[in-house]
Amino acid sequence: MTPACKGNGHKKGPTTPNASAQTPPTEAKTPENEYLPTGPREFDMGDGWIAAGQPTADRLRQLVKQNARTITMRMSGEESLDEKSIVERAGGSFMRHGTRGGDLASKAFHEKLYDLIDAEKKKGGRVYLHCGGSNRVGAAWALYHAERKGMDHQ
Repeated sequence: MTPACKGNGHKKGPTTPNASAQTPPTEAKTPENEYLPTGPREFDMGDGWIAAGQPTADRLRQLVKQNARTITMRMSGEESLDEKSIVERAGGSFMRHGTRGGDLASKAFHEKLYDLIDAEKKKGGRVYLHCGGSNRVGAAWALYHAERKGMDHQ
């Protein structure tokens, strides 16, 4: 019995050897409306939030179909594609909270970012928060929970 058929009640395996290894996974196994992290730099943060690095244009369009609002922490000149146009043409919601290296040290920047996160959390639903590589997003998310929500720094 081949691994593809093990335990599924079938007595016959595939008609060609290793047929399951030759067939790449299809989107049918992960429906387009299933809102899950899909890449190596996407993280499920709970409550409908995904923190991530730079998405592709296709990923942005998929997020719109999944009713996710997109928030980028990238500066407009740092993007390799026009995310705002891609998201808005697909009928989605796009916001920018551009972040430079020293911004995360600024209390005023923190408060503005935390207010944005609180407002989006209050709306509920799905939010895709990203930057270029997921470092700024990860740092911002940790600071938000430590400073605004009083989570232990450990």
